[in-house]
Amino acid sequence: MKTLFYALVVLVFTSSLYAQTAEDSSIPYDSVEEALSTLESNAEATLTEYEGWKIFNLTENGVYILWSFTPAEHPAHPSVVKRSILKKSDKLFIDMEALCESTNIFCGALMEDFNAINEQIINRESSEP
Repeated sequence: MKTLFYALVVLVFTSSLYAQTAEDSSIPYDSVEEALSTLESNAEATLTEYEGWKIFNLTENGVYILWSFTPAEHPAHPSVVKRSILKKSDKLFIDMEALCESTNIFCGALMEDFNAINEQIINRESSEP
């Protein structure tokens, strides 16, 4: 059963590996700038800043959502990564999408970095009693 779960996680990560454009994403914004502006004005979104990253946290319909905006000096800037985190039956699921306005190489590297972070989160969660 655990193998099936990890296979599904890998499938989700693989299908989201490369950044998407606004046309093929469920991110409801046409640009990174529009996403940032909208989240900044959302009273339900809590902003945290870490090493230049702007990270907005909010909950929608029981799903915890993290919006992570690249700092200006990041190679994939401007980009935003949206991670929807849901725990179901003691299993953690992370769906990830991005709106990346940089080159494909930098956008791909950004997604690989986030895939690694997501795997760490899932591994830590699955190892806790």
